[in-house]
Amino acid sequence: METIPLGEMNHNPAKITAKVRQGVTVILTEHGKEVIVMTPAAQSTSVLDRLAAEGKIRRAAHPGAMPELLDDLTKLPSLSDMLIAERDKERNR
Repeated sequence: METIPLGEMNHNPAKITAKVRQGVTVILTEHGKEVIVMTPAAQSTSVLDRLAAEGKIRRAAHPGAMPELLDDLTKLPSLSDMLIAERDKERNR
């Protein structure tokens, strides 16, 4: 990752875009504040992967479905059946 003043982008756009094409993430700053982040287009990491790499989130220790909840859900009637039954009740009033 490289930090560059925004003014330099105006003077050397080809040089900076070449760095990005080579895989370098470039942060453009204005008065010391980040205003633009340029990343290579070929870099196709998911939002979750990026947030985990930045330390903003932690991945679940044991990802996946919770079987005890899924077993309970299979005992319920389907939503379609419930809606049809409710509709039929309304029509028969």
